[in-house]
Amino acid sequence: NTLEVDRWGIYGGDAYGTLEIHNNEVRQMGTEPGENEYWMLYISNNTDTVRVSNNTFISEDNAGVYIHDNNSTGTYLTFEDNTVDVQWNLMYIDNVMMDVRNNLLKNSSGYYGVQIQNTSGGFFWNNTIIGNSGEYGFWVDDYSNPEIVNNIVQGFDIGIKGDADLSLVSYNNFYDNTLYFTGDGLPDLFGELYSVNNNGDDSDVYGNISFDPNYADPENGDYTLSFPSPCINAGAPSLIDPDGTISDIGYMPFSVNVVIGHTPLGTTIDTDGPYAVTASASSPVGFDVTASVFYRVNSGDFIEVPMTDDGSGNFSADIPGQAMDSQVDYYISATDGENVATDPFGAPGQTHTFFVTLVENFSVLTAASNDDGSIELTWSVPNLAAGTLQSYNLYKSEEPGVTFGDLLLGLDVGTETYTDTYVSEGDVFYYRLSGTIDTGDGITTIFISEETSGLSDEAGTIFISGHV
Repeated sequence: NTLEVDRWGIYGGDAYGTLEIHNNEVRQMGTEPGENEYWMLYISNNTDTVRVSNNTFISEDNAGVYIHDNNSTGTYLTFEDNTVDVQWNLMYIDNVMMDVRNNLLKNSSGYYGVQIQNTSGGFFWNNTIIGNSGEYGFWVDDYSNPEIVNNIVQGFDIGIKGDADLSLVSYNNFYDNTLYFTGDGLPDLFGELYSVNNNGDDSDVYGNISFDPNYADPENGDYTLSFPSPCINAGAPSLIDPDGTISDIGYMPFSVNVVIGHTPLGTTIDTDGPYAVTASASSPVGFDVTASVFYRVNSGDFIEVPMTDDGSGNFSADIPGQAMDSQVDYYISATDGENVATDPFGAPGQTHTFFVTLVENFSVLTAASNDDGSIELTWSVPNLAAGTLQSYNLYKSEEPGVTFGDLLLGLDVGTETYTDTYVSEGDVFYYRLSGTIDTGDGITTIFISEETSGLSDEAGTIFISGHV
């Protein structure tokens, strides 16, 4: 149905029982400003169940969706695949058990986005909520506790205001909000972007991010994702999109035309190789797929190796053996002839990495200045994948990029500190540790720590350089 209205859109002010509202386009065409007095969908009183799907609500004057129940048992609301594009408040949900998914919610004024209160609960998943300097994207209050997952919240003064205790707010993208969040009800560490998500992007420990979603054409109202977008494959890993990949953030999943499955290679002591890379690669619509591995050694240039298809969508290719103490970065690229996918997502900026080394976990080498300006070096014992550690070697350089030619001295196993007194005030020195290892087949010396640096800083001494 197509409905053109002056004030109210669909009104259920004295509704009871079950309401079904599907496949409608409702436009407010009146000339009298409704401001926040009229709603495009208004359901109130004693409904048991409300199902709303595949509707479009558009108004330059009215507010969006109002669902309120006076029943002690509340209303069960299913609200999915709808578009709400209004001037004022987007959604008001009161005493409702909800399942709100895959909706585009947009307002063009300075009013709020989604207000949830009065012991409401359920799911608010995979929606895109766009504001125009409105007060808040979400406001959850009054003992409500919905699961807020996989939503884009953009363009508000406050991304989310959590005044009720919220147990699950995860894998959302809070972007272009003046303030990310406020309120005492949000989980500990929420909004502190000190972790990384599925794509290797900065996130909090709950997978929430804050990046430009990279919409297809937002100026013309297209808020679907375009490639590359930080929201693609950045949603909850437990949710799978129709293309078989990890869920996306936002109301409309981005269709990945080629799907790759791969278990990354791990650290090895094998220098002979080859290192077999295996993967599955397929087109959800049944197109033929080809694939290649791209690898590089010690940050050199990428080399392409075409993968062989066994006829069932399982591909393999070999990376040749590499010398001990090598770092190998690689990624897989697959195409159906028109579309390209990579594993990991974001390659070549993101890669899988493995090491050819006898060291499973490197020694942690640190450098700190003593009061007399000497540099105190300490390190942990490395965890070897194979062999027996025979001795240490410490290297020092005045420039970054320590090599085996920068040997300072050898040290016995059991030594885990060294004080370097051959320093000068105000200078920075670079250090690295190697180990001599008996592999059982011979003796080899390899680096067993990353490079570190230390500044000579004598207490009470000020170093000044320049011209007088």
